[in-house]
Amino acid sequence: MIYLINLSAFLLISSTSSLICPVYNVFNNETSALISCDTNLSSCTYLTTQSTARRCLGIYNFDRNFQAQDQRIRIRQLATIDDFEAKYSNTTDCILNLDRTGNNLFCQCNSDNCTLKWRRAENLYTRMSYHENVFKHDEDNNWFLPLIVIVLVIIVISIIVLMKYHGFHKSNEKDNQSFSANLSTASTDISHAEIDEFLSSNPTYQSIISHGKTSIIYRAWTTDKDSFQYEKKPVAVKVYHGQNYRHMFENEVQILRMIRHSTIVNFISHGWHDLSPYILLEYHEMGSLENYLRSHKLPWSTCYSFLVSLVDAIDYLHYEDLSPNIYLPANRIRKPVIVHRDIKSSNIVVKCKPELSLCLIDFGFAKMLPPILTTRDFIQIGTYRYMAPELLELAITHTSDALCKVDMYALALVLWEIVTQCEDYSSSVDYQLPYSEYLSLNETNQNRIIEILHRVVVSEKKRPVIHYTSNVNSKISQVLTLIEDCWKHEPESRLNVRPALYRLRRL
Repeated sequence: MIYLINLSAFLLISSTSSLICPVYNVFNNETSALISCDTNLSSCTYLTTQSTARRCLGIYNFDRNFQAQDQRIRIRQLATIDDFEAKYSNTTDCILNLDRTGNNLFCQCNSDNCTLKWRRAENLYTRMSYHENVFKHDEDNNWFLPLIVIVLVIIVISIIVLMKYHGFHKSNEKDNQSFSANLSTASTDISHAEIDEFLSSNPTYQSIISHGKTSIIYRAWTTDKDSFQYEKKPVAVKVYHGQNYRHMFENEVQILRMIRHSTIVNFISHGWHDLSPYILLEYHEMGSLENYLRSHKLPWSTCYSFLVSLVDAIDYLHYEDLSPNIYLPANRIRKPVIVHRDIKSSNIVVKCKPELSLCLIDFGFAKMLPPILTTRDFIQIGTYRYMAPELLELAITHTSDALCKVDMYALALVLWEIVTQCEDYSSSVDYQLPYSEYLSLNETNQNRIIEILHRVVVSEKKRPVIHYTSNVNSKISQVLTLIEDCWKHEPESRLNVRPALYRLRRL
């Protein structure tokens, strides 16, 4: 049975055959009260046990103002220990020393109630000062290891990024060297002398397919060396307006050479005539989507084919080619993510084989997305009428996804142009370009165009009008919802192209 007694009781219990040690543990004290003791031992009262153990053990708390006159040592734990160390065999007094952690004082002694009669070791102050300096030194250096880790992580990430960037440009350089040495496998089937002769003959107005700010496209006839009788076949010849557009020309050639898709215009060859570069492309006699929609209403089958083929083209561009190397054609590099940056109905042509569908053209403004983007990749580029609100506002986020979302906005406007000319559309309306009710086709003042579009698209957040009626075709209704999801004001809220294509194919 354990009794609560005072120190005078300890002295009465003293025996020659055993050692009496006070027993106390602050962690077992339910009230968490810690009694402070000084040399006035009569003020101390503890639970005590009688034991045959060789020594009493005392562990004491102290703070680092130990030398202050009003400082008192606080008992943390009193106990008995059975293991024996020779150096304590004749120690009858409790002499306080620092423990190995430097956070507590302790003593071991072998006389009755000795842990209540402590005194400080002679070198205690010296040891405490030394440990204090070591403690502060360790604290001061705690920042050093995390700093080293952070620096190493930054270095590793930088090396990885630079290696990817270097590898990307190395692959492009290798491809460009191959490209410069060998025009294209298709170019051997075309007589460049015929193209030079055609361009030197001052082509007539009838041979002009389209005329833009940077280039003019002609229809020319060349000898098809693949045919048995060397038949003539038409090609589209895109001639840039002089050397000032050399960068656009080289960019378009580089991109078209790595693309092979049924919904992307087929690249044939390239060359120079006088001081103007040109590109030979597959010819599509039905012309641009814009001109086609001005004169045709679309049955649902054609409307659906147009929608799917156009979205399929953007899906092909926006995703990196991950096919195994064995499936890559000879002398071709793997296609990276590409953004078109000038999607509009006049940059899309209508194909008639094997069925009516669409084909994307004009890659002069297109961009292969490198591992590291710069501010130059986020400038206002393209056609203002089809420009996303974040570009009009010059508030685009500098990420690859942000550039893809710009394409998605322009794609939505073209999808709107198509679906409003579908026979199943709920309202019979004449074809018009997006925002024609606000922006006249005759408006040529660039500042005025930007001002109008900024007010309508950015400030008022308006979009081309969609007519909903109760008898609207359910598939048309789903397409209209898809369009609205692609031209949302916030880029983060717009659909990516793959979910859009998935929803179209499920119609």
